[in-house]
Amino acid sequence: TNPNGAWRADEPGLKVHDVAGGSSAYGRGQLAQLYQQAGMNMRAPMAPEQVVLQLTVPKMRQAGYELIGQNEAPAVAQADQRGLDGLYAVGQTSKTCRSNISEWRKGDERVALVMHWSAMGDQELMNWSYYFTQLETTAARFDTEKQALLTSLASLRFNPAYFAAYAQSEQQKANGSWAAHNQRMQGNQAAFDAQQRTHRETWDAVNNASMGGYNNTMNSMDHQ
Repeated sequence: TNPNGAWRADEPGLKVHDVAGGSSAYGRGQLAQLYQQAGMNMRAPMAPEQVVLQLTVPKMRQAGYELIGQNEAPAVAQADQRGLDGLYAVGQTSKTCRSNISEWRKGDERVALVMHWSAMGDQELMNWSYYFTQLETTAARFDTEKQALLTSLASLRFNPAYFAAYAQSEQQKANGSWAAHNQRMQGNQAAFDAQQRTHRETWDAVNNASMGGYNNTMNSMDHQ
């Protein structure tokens, strides 16, 4: 078990490990524009089966694998959903998990890729991502090991204490961010007030000087 929660199994004839996938953001509002200007990866959400066909197949072909087929893995998605639902979120945030399993072959070698797909966001901006749990074994062991992997992933449970600690940490970060924001706003307001005061004093001085010249001229004309 790694600190980030990833796990692996390694024995003769069987390997199981997590594989990185990808993440993107999608939206049409001002926040999405800011994301795009910052160089973030912007792409409309793709369904898991489309991710396999459009993004995974080319990579697996380069490694010499042929796609046998793919199917939904709803029980794994339900387990992932329990984890996503427990995460701290601000406002009305939708959270969706999906999962599928694709099967591959290269000679006697068989590979199963269980995709963990999730999307989280609101109407203005949606973040979606995916990663894989990859199983590698022989053709003779494939069906048994594949079912064992699906069963184990579907039985995943999360510690409520973790979510409580995570929520508290995120709340503290949010409060700190708002405090810093308010402090910046107060500083900006003070700077703005000082700028306005200087502008007003300068303008008053200009007006006074102009009126002084005007009054001197009028007094001189009156005297004449």
